[in-house]
Amino acid sequence: MGLDPAVFHVVPEVPKRQQILFVGRLVWFKGLPVLLEAFDAAAKRHAGCRLVIVGDGPVRGELERTVLRTGAPVEFRTSVGDAELARLYNESMATVLPSIAPQESFGMTLLESLACGTPVVASDLPGVREVTALGGQSVPPGDARALGEALSICLQSPWASGERMRVSAQIARRYSWESIADETASLYQELM
Repeated sequence: MGLDPAVFHVVPEVPKRQQILFVGRLVWFKGLPVLLEAFDAAAKRHAGCRLVIVGDGPVRGELERTVLRTGAPVEFRTSVGDAELARLYNESMATVLPSIAPQESFGMTLLESLACGTPVVASDLPGVREVTALGGQSVPPGDARALGEALSICLQSPWASGERMRVSAQIARRYSWESIADETASLYQELM
């Protein structure tokens, strides 16, 4: 798994907003009902915050009905290009991946977020927890209370500029396509 640091990087002139971001397919195992419950609780403590959900999938209608019923400040976007996605990562206080099943094995959106200097909150699942450890918090899968508390921490304690740049540089060094290609070539060399 790799990313392009020319696209996903810190853009200091993009101001942070009281915003949480989810990016991914809207399917059952992503745990989006848990996210909506957690965000609803966090939004009551942090006036003016919002949740942006980027993606589409079979549970979208159910999610939209839940948002209409609760009145939570949630915005749905079907798809965005890489430049717009990088801007969303940069302006968000955190990116969240609330998956509830082991189908989630890595979390590419978490890497992209970290490359943009934005912390992550994700379920404590194998693979995902390794990415989260690079700059974020893990919570038990399906635990809306713990997820809401983690989101509240992100909303009230943004990363300082130095921390954003440090994490972004670390991700670029380790996960750029160039680094991934070098690592793969080195492994093939070793095997030969």
